[in-house]
Amino acid sequence: MKKIVLLIYSALGLLACKKDKLNTKPDSTQIIPETIAYYQMLLDNQNYFNYTTFLAETGSDNYYATENAWTNFNAVCKYSYIWAQDPFEGGTVNDWNLSYTTIYYANTVLEGINRLGAEKGSPAGLRATGEAYFHRAHAFFQLAQLFCKVYDPATAKTDLGIPLRKRSDVTLGIARSTVQETYDQIIADLLEAEKLLPPLPDYKTRPGKLAVAALLSRVYLSMSDYDRSFQYADKALSQYNVLMNYHTIKNTGVPFKQFNDEVIWHTVMGGSMIFNADNNCSVDTALYESFDSNDMRKQLFFGIGNRPYFKGTYAGLTTSFKFCGLAVDELYLTRAECYAHKDMLREAMNDLNTLMTKRWNNNNSFKPFQATTKKDALQQILRERRKELLFRGLRWMDLRRLNLAGADINLKRIIGNDTFHLSANSLRYIYPIPDQELTFNEMPQNER
Repeated sequence: MKKIVLLIYSALGLLACKKDKLNTKPDSTQIIPETIAYYQMLLDNQNYFNYTTFLAETGSDNYYATENAWTNFNAVCKYSYIWAQDPFEGGTVNDWNLSYTTIYYANTVLEGINRLGAEKGSPAGLRATGEAYFHRAHAFFQLAQLFCKVYDPATAKTDLGIPLRKRSDVTLGIARSTVQETYDQIIADLLEAEKLLPPLPDYKTRPGKLAVAALLSRVYLSMSDYDRSFQYADKALSQYNVLMNYHTIKNTGVPFKQFNDEVIWHTVMGGSMIFNADNNCSVDTALYESFDSNDMRKQLFFGIGNRPYFKGTYAGLTTSFKFCGLAVDELYLTRAECYAHKDMLREAMNDLNTLMTKRWNNNNSFKPFQATTKKDALQQILRERRKELLFRGLRWMDLRRLNLAGADINLKRIIGNDTFHLSANSLRYIYPIPDQELTFNEMPQNER
């Protein structure tokens, strides 16, 4: 079925990705009768609904590019890598385009199913509606991590959010929301999805209630709402908590299978010159050296050429695709962090050790992590979070929220004789709205 979907929508999809405006309606000349099956086929188009942004990883501190590789990057990759004042240089911003195309299709599905009468209340109709709400929420959330300030409860009601397009009619004018309105919409969509979706989907490319709980946990963590993040991480883990034993996995070219046991919902990072070739992207040296020799992740996550590169993606198939979906290991780390914030240190370290026992060399005795203070527990959990969730598009989110809480993480790039800095809480953690978008929709630009 998925092959058929790709054939039906490939021409329309390629056109949409080349447009730099959220009010461009994709070509829809190939119309088939409106049925639940039709809308489900649209939702199963992995080119949109299972791709995520790459800018969320581009500016992070997990890697570095050599001067030679950087010189050959396209403008968006080159200038976002060094946190330039104008990182897009007037070029196409695929992360913006892809996200709003996904939102357009989700709105099309919601409106179309609503016109079908009694059929919309069938199990298939409810499931497709729930999937559309989930995907719209996920796209809004991805955009929020890039194009608006990190959620701060003190300023969220006045900080500029993203344009919240909730209808497929692209001729309607739309203004920027506030950050509070942005997150309220994300959460509202996910709560609607939770009502409608089955506990587990037929395929891991589709979301179910488990994926909703996992995404809500991530959303609330980005907001530093540790009580609700804990609530949904705990809810998800109560439904499914399988972890792989890394010491049983063969260290092949791509060691992890696609749709492996830890994956809850599958999505991969969109195409980027930085991450689609191993020689373009080298793992940060200090980060690589921080892995213990008995930590199986050091063997399974990295290939060693001239420099260490990352091969530990859960996307399978090839190292060019970086898994950015939802998985059980993230939930354990999120719940551990929330436990620590609640001063429940024993529970926090139990969650961390549950994960780490599955990552340690079976031939060496694992010494459980211990903490006697909240600060110590958080330091250990956040250190392992960064190491475990490498290249999943989460580090940018973490840097933003941790710096807001006072982490004071300052980043540096070196290209030849030039050094570039990104200070904690810099306005350059917020990407500018693409120039082409502003020519079609009048709205305030982000300060940089």
